[in-house]
Amino acid sequence: AVPAPWDCWLVLRGLRTLAVRMREHDRNARHLAQLLEKHPRIARVHHPALASHPQHALAARQMEGFGGTFSVEFAGDFTAIERFLSRL
Repeated sequence: AVPAPWDCWLVLRGLRTLAVRMREHDRNARHLAQLLEKHPRIARVHHPALASHPQHALAARQMEGFGGTFSVEFAGDFTAIERFLSRL
């Protein structure tokens, strides 16, 4: 498929700021993962930037940034999880 000129312009416009946006994306995820890792109601945080991650050393060797995606395991029952999510 051939994109329309407008679509091409939008892609080019987004590419100009991609590096800045990805750097901030990574920085924000690291900060949030570090905060959540210390929270008493969070059992575990999965993010390769954290020293507690089993593949942290490998990721540090292979990557300049660690990305903005991470997951958490909650401590507590389903009611506690629902309460947390309803307050976001």
